Amino acid sequence: MSPDPIRWGILSTGHIAGVFADDLRLLPDHRVSAVASRTQDKADAFVAEHAPGARAHPTYQQLADDPDVDIVYVATPHSEHHANVTMLLQAGKHVLCEKAITVNAAQLEDLIALARERGRFLMEAMWMRTNPLQHQLVQRVRDGAIGTVRSVSAELGFTADPDPADRLRNPDLAGGALLDMGVYPITFAYQILGSPSTITAHSIRSGDVDGTTGLVFGYPDATAVITTSIDAHMPARGVVMGSDGWFHLDFFHATEKMTWHRPDHDDEQIAVTWPGAGYTYEAEEAARCVRAGLLESEQVPLADSLAVMRILDEIRAQIGLVYPFEDAGPTARPAERPAGSTAGAAQPHGGAERA
Repeated sequence: MSPDPIRWGILSTGHIAGVFADDLRLLPDHRVSAVASRTQDKADAFVAEHAPGARAHPTYQQLADDPDVDIVYVATPHSEHHANVTMLLQAGKHVLCEKAITVNAAQLEDLIALARERGRFLMEAMWMRTNPLQHQLVQRVRDGAIGTVRSVSAELGFTADPDPADRLRNPDLAGGALLDMGVYPITFAYQILGSPSTITAHSIRSGDVDGTTGLVFGYPDATAVITTSIDAHMPARGVVMGSDGWFHLDFFHATEKMTWHRPDHDDEQIAVTWPGAGYTYEAEEAARCVRAGLLESEQVPLADSLAVMRILDEIRAQIGLVYPFEDAGPTARPAERPAGSTAGAAQPHGGAERA
């Protein structure tokens, strides 16, 4: 017999929430049970387009209190994640929260403690880590396919809307390149090499946030070079280089193909074909864990999310990037913005919108 469907709630009605909801419709044992926005009209419109038959709630709290929801996908800006996830965990919901899962490590430590206290599943929606091709990459590297890894390089960036109110340029929404785009190449390097021994960061400001940030990570036997930007188009390459060859991934954070280069061998192409936009993998992993009674995922463990947040904290300390609401303490939430404020358009395969 097929298991009972996992009943999803979708918190926020921006672009990426719609992509995720559309992918859920490809999974027969999943259904969107309820959706929440900040207005009834937005919630109704989202349900009509992406989740026919789901309940439409005009407040996030109503979604948290909905008894017909098992797990909630959180797709709000980073600045709201701590407050949103806290509310959901306190209401007894399991949570899959978009990356970066919080603004800083202190916020994530707080959420991990609360999830364990309430006995609820919590996972960062770092969809890159649930991609089966990423699993192959990590396993082949561990098996010695390219010998000893000596270097990792990755970059990810695009030119964001120049409007200062845009989500990616608004410090009140924890905007900037680092938390939205930079978390991907940093996670890519972390998957291969772990936490660095040293971090050197240089950043070019764009208004009140980081516009372009370059990083060098030092390890005892390797280096990683990372660049991210909201002011420059970048090729989204990821390369893992070793003593016996290298792996090259185009669009490494959303890859369907990688190339294995070795001296004196023909290049080998390794590819996968996704269902939908590729978000089914993280949904299935979250559902598997919830059904098994697990509090976290082995594919995307909370310890790894916390390690990446600590790397991000160190980078922000070096480049002097502090968000206004952090002055009130690491777990403070930003001031509520007017319902009609501009959140900015989300980019494919990344980020969130305020809705």
